[in-house]
Amino acid sequence: TWTVEAQNINDPSANGVSSGVKEVTLQVKTPSGEWSDVNTKNYDGSAVSFEYSPSTNGDYSFRTVAADNVNNQESVSGADATVTYDTQSPSVTVDSPSTKVYRQSGGAVEVDFTYSESNPEEADVSIGSSSETVTDLSSGTDQTETVTLDNLPSAGSTYDVTVEMTDQADNSGSDTVG
Repeated sequence: TWTVEAQNINDPSANGVSSGVKEVTLQVKTPSGEWSDVNTKNYDGSAVSFEYSPSTNGDYSFRTVAADNVNNQESVSGADATVTYDTQSPSVTVDSPSTKVYRQSGGAVEVDFTYSESNPEEADVSIGSSSETVTDLSSGTDQTETVTLDNLPSAGSTYDVTVEMTDQADNSGSDTVG
């Protein structure tokens, strides 16, 4: 649930004559793209708070509309604020290597992974205790990334390969080969 607060509400007027603000309506534009009234509250001169609970992932735009005591309505266009609601974890798959990594002396390992995420924040790629964080990630479906790890743990051992991705809403998803 989000709380939306309207402050500094202007009195809509007709022909320059004001009659005082009577009420304020919160409108929301859902991911489907339609504006609708959420709630209307009487205005007493102080800030007005509304609560709103999004139902699906996506961008929600909000605006408030004031009406005065003789039913003039404030002229509005666009949004006062837009917020992204995201409860979906990133989908990530390690493509290569396809088995655990056996570390021999020297060399580096390339890790290829595919992900789907609208708002990626970062991906942590790790082999044993060695890791690399990638932050320059593209949004979308079936995005690919390659990371080279050279500071690998000691030779002569086998290590899992893990990619853990976090999005901007702190949802995370991971895949491990091991």
